[in-house]
Amino acid sequence: MKMEVKRLLDETDQLQADKEEANKLTIVAQKHLEDALLSVQQERDQKLAYKKELEQMRNAEHLQQLNSMLFGLQANSDDDTQALKQLESSFIAENNDFGKMPPKGADLFSEIHGDMHGRIAELEAKNDQLALSLKDAERDISFVVPVLKKLEVMSTPELDHSQLKQLCDDALTKIEQLTESTSKVGLGGKQLDILKADLRTAVLAAGANNAKVAAAQDLMIAVADFLYRLYHQLVSTHGLEADKNAAEVMKKLRQFAKDNAESEEIAQLDEGVESGTETESGRSPRIMLNLQRHVISSNFAKAMNEQLGGDRVEDIVTESDLRERIVPADSDIFKVSDCLTELSKIVRRTVENAMNARVENEDQQELTLNNMKLRSLLATKRYTSALLNS
Repeated sequence: MKMEVKRLLDETDQLQADKEEANKLTIVAQKHLEDALLSVQQERDQKLAYKKELEQMRNAEHLQQLNSMLFGLQANSDDDTQALKQLESSFIAENNDFGKMPPKGADLFSEIHGDMHGRIAELEAKNDQLALSLKDAERDISFVVPVLKKLEVMSTPELDHSQLKQLCDDALTKIEQLTESTSKVGLGGKQLDILKADLRTAVLAAGANNAKVAAAQDLMIAVADFLYRLYHQLVSTHGLEADKNAAEVMKKLRQFAKDNAESEEIAQLDEGVESGTETESGRSPRIMLNLQRHVISSNFAKAMNEQLGGDRVEDIVTESDLRERIVPADSDIFKVSDCLTELSKIVRRTVENAMNARVENEDQQELTLNNMKLRSLLATKRYTSALLNS
């Protein structure tokens, strides 16, 4: 009995010790939980502070851009000054609307230039549509996939344009292997002719899509050149300070146009002339573009021949294939380009009308002011004459 009581007392002491240890562990866990919650709260506060600081920096940068853009306008009336103050105060008050375009006629720039900013935004939207059309042209390369799958040179369902040359090289190697196999088993040349026809179709499809991609790049360069000309006209007309980065960007675009030229002769036509610089006739030279490209251009054939180990591209295609060109009317890229060109003309005419209207308004104000001065002088003379006569 005493031993049983002693055992129960030992178990009671052990359970008491376990309970105290469990309480200590609970206190430590609660402390760790509180520390973690405090750390998360501090991190959240820090993120909110960073976000607030970022918004303030964006607001300050946007205000600086607005002040720089509106500084060259040199407004002469109190209404323009009041409009500028209202624009700045509304921008500071409405932080949630940061990055949105102002409504039509809601700022001083739109009032003077006839909402030109919105039309430029529409032009940039068309530029984005042109970029989407470029992606559509690249997706047309998928027409080559069935042929390459038939030749068993690709394993993935999608084809990358940068891998097309290597796949064609693999296709030629496959054809050579099939030719040797057919000669050994005594098969005729019918299958070889079919494979050559398939390879010709693949090369023509690759060349056509390569020409469409190059033409789409030329169209995007043309849009950028038009935007730069419009910018150069605004800077020259209003005496604004030109941004040096714009000229650097046009130099890069001119180099891209030269690199994208169909042949070296076309690339050297406008060598040494920069887009946006004035010539003797008073107009800026345009970047040379080529939209009606050959399906098999010399550069494309040269690049393919460097990758091919057997027949040359000139031996795969026919003479008529080498003379064939892409038809602008058969592609949506060129239809979008026609709409974009027409819209660009409309934007240019609108900008010119807005500029002329402003000049006429200033002349009219000056004429009205002179008329008022003459009337005042005439009234003074009449009054003096009346005094002398009396």
